[in-house]
Amino acid sequence: MTPNPYACAVLILIGQAFHLVYLLAIEEKAGRIISPWAFIRQHPYSTASVVMAAYLFAAGLYFVGELTYSFAIAIGAGGNAAVDKLRARAEAKVAQTNGEVT
Repeated sequence: MTPNPYACAVLILIGQAFHLVYLLAIEEKAGRIISPWAFIRQHPYSTASVVMAAYLFAAGLYFVGELTYSFAIAIGAGGNAAVDKLRARAEAKVAQTNGEVT
């Protein structure tokens, strides 16, 4: 059964909203109360990269027939973690190239 791509797009968005609330909870524990819109305005490129990565990954899975409804929501919630991991690896590589200690 091929899932409805529009339903999957909504599920990815719901997963990303869940992850945004998780990030806001981390900020709250650190003593910083911030609105979702303020968080997005403070991190515009990170937010855009996470949204784009999630939808590009989901599109790839859809076109090879591997996208499911449960996977769509997981992509939304876990997409940011994957992008953060890749960003951390790239930053460590740049720091290593520049001779910095990480």
